[in-house]
Amino acid sequence: MTRRSRDFIFCFSGLAILQLGCASNVVERDVYDQGGITTQLRYPVEDDAPVDRGFQHPALIGEERLARILAAIEVRIDKNFQAEKLIPAVSPQIVKRVARALDVSLAQANSSEEVALIALRKTRYLGVFSERLLTSFVAYVKNDRLTIALSRVDWNLRLLRTSASNREHLPQPRLGEKAMDFEIVTNADVQAAGAQAVAVRWQDPRWDVEAAAVRPTSRTHTGESSQRGAQRHDIPDEPVESRQRAADTQH
Repeated sequence: MTRRSRDFIFCFSGLAILQLGCASNVVERDVYDQGGITTQLRYPVEDDAPVDRGFQHPALIGEERLARILAAIEVRIDKNFQAEKLIPAVSPQIVKRVARALDVSLAQANSSEEVALIALRKTRYLGVFSERLLTSFVAYVKNDRLTIALSRVDWNLRLLRTSASNREHLPQPRLGEKAMDFEIVTNADVQAAGAQAVAVRWQDPRWDVEAAAVRPTSRTHTGESSQRGAQRHDIPDEPVESRQRAADTQH
C-alpha cells in the first residue's frame, strides 16, 4: 500500500472577496490494481485529520449487484463530431471486472473516503488497428444511494501527449470536473444526478438477481451500441498478476 498527498489550491475572486487562496490537502491510497482496473481511496485532510464526509462506508454491495447497476448506465456522446450515439458508460466487456474492483474498494473505504476508479481496455478495429480506451469515475455511498460521477467514457489514450499508460500519467477523475463532453441518459432503472452522474438506490429489489432476469434488455445492447460494437472488438487482456493491496484504515 502506498500513500501520496497532493495539495490542490482553489482560488476565488470577486468584488466582495479580497483574500485569495484556499488550500486543502487530499490523501490518496492505492487499493486495487488488476486486469487493467485500478482504484484509489481519497480523503481530504484538515488540521492533519481526515474530514468525515458522512459516507456510508464501508459499503458491502456485492459484485453482481454492482455489475447490474453499472450495466444500466448509458451516456449520450458525440464521437468525433459525428452523429450522437448512446453507449454504455462501462463497456460490457469489462463491466464485471469494474464491478469487482468497485466492490473491493467500497468495502475498504471509510466515511471520509471516495473511490476513484480508472479502467483501461484495448480494442481492435478494421481488423488491423488497435487502440486503448479509458473509462473513469468517482463513487461513494451516501443517504442510501450509490453515486457514480463519471469523468471519461471510452476516452482514447492517443489524446495523451505521453505514450505511458501507468496510473501516474493518466488523467485522474475528480468530483465536479467536466473532463469530457457527454451526458447521462435516464431510463427506467437510472436517474441522473447532474449531467454526468447518477445516484442509485442500490438496495432496491430491481437490482436483485431474480429481478434482473426478467427485465427487458437495456438499449446499450442494441441499436447504436450494437453498431458500434461491430466496428470495434475488444482484445482480451494478457494475464496480469493480481496486486491488490490491503487497505490500512488507520489514518
